[in-house]
Amino acid sequence: MNKTWIKGLDSSEKMEVQKRLSECSDILLRLSQIIKDKTEATQSKQLTLSYDLPAWSENQADLLGYMRALKEIQILITEKD
Repeated sequence: MNKTWIKGLDSSEKMEVQKRLSECSDILLRLSQIIKDKTEATQSKQLTLSYDLPAWSENQADLLGYMRALKEIQILITEKD
């Protein structure tokens, strides 16, 4: 479990969060797969954006920000500290 989940909580709250996260591990695994699929789709979209779009740089910045957010969520649900 990523320690971000329990940061700033007292010991009883920490135990409750840890318990609830372990109870929903199957849901977190499914969410992880959904995020992986969305990341792959976004990477594919990024490769097909046309350079001649008037707002190409803005589209790229948006896609990169979206991918950064997906990665952060993926880390929260899969990495252990």
